[in-house]
Amino acid sequence: MKIDSATETRESWIPLEKALGPAQCKDFMWMGSTGTVQQYKHIDTRRYLLIDAISGAFYDHHHRSISRESAINDVLS
Repeated sequence: MKIDSATETRESWIPLEKALGPAQCKDFMWMGSTGTVQQYKHIDTRRYLLIDAISGAFYDHHHRSISRESAINDVLS
């Protein structure tokens, strides 16, 4: 993964790496954060994956808690 800005840090990618593994991170862009929730956009589907950096919880685009499986299925479809 390539870090492109002063705002983006190595820590920004940790929740995604834990969720998907480092190899799949290349398919995402880090878009920022809202509080502790990190926002990643898939480069092909253009869908967002929202992961809380502290708890590891996943959220939909309305910021409602959803399962890991649902979040990953949604971002890849």
